[in-house]
Amino acid sequence: MNIKKEQKMTMYIEKIIWYSTYIDCFTRIINEFIENGDDNIKPCDIPNMMEFNANLASRLNNIILKMKADWEFM
Repeated sequence: MNIKKEQKMTMYIEKIIWYSTYIDCFTRIINEFIENGDDNIKPCDIPNMMEFNANLASRLNNIILKMKADWEFM
């Protein structure tokens, strides 16, 4: 594998790690809000966080698909 491919794969893996960490963090926050029924939450907070969570999950999926395509041609 050439150096450029290795750098690209490393970049994909780092992004996967970060996006999966973000998704896990926001999921935990949302679950805590739902379980505790915090009165300080605005009505739009949970839908906004869920939308952000969905965007992060979509990005993570796209990165995994790109990485898989690159691995197939190594």
